[in-house]
Amino acid sequence: MASGIDKRTLGRLRRGLIAPEACLDLHNLRQEEAHRALTGLLATSQAAGRRCILVITGKGYGADGAIGVLKTMVPRWLVEPPNRGRVLAFLPRGAWSRRGRSFVRAAPSLPR
Repeated sequence: MASGIDKRTLGRLRRGLIAPEACLDLHNLRQEEAHRALTGLLATSQAAGRRCILVITGKGYGADGAIGVLKTMVPRWLVEPPNRGRVLAFLPRGAWSRRGRSFVRAAPSLPR
């Protein structure tokens, strides 16, 4: 999903010209823990004005070759409430977001 940002910014993200301001590594977390961690980081990042977040799920291949749960669930969590309002776009791949990583462009915080 990259509909919330302009083409120039999207291109800069893909080429790695915008460095991540926060990083979340979900390795070794269970699904519920990972969901809480992602939602929490998006909320605190938005409040702190951080706009670029790197989320590491891992390559996500199980012993039987199936795609991992977190690799499947993270994109879903990013478009569901309450995260939908916090995310402008996410890229499953790009210069910073190789296999097993997603690059998230957070929405600006609302004025108080």
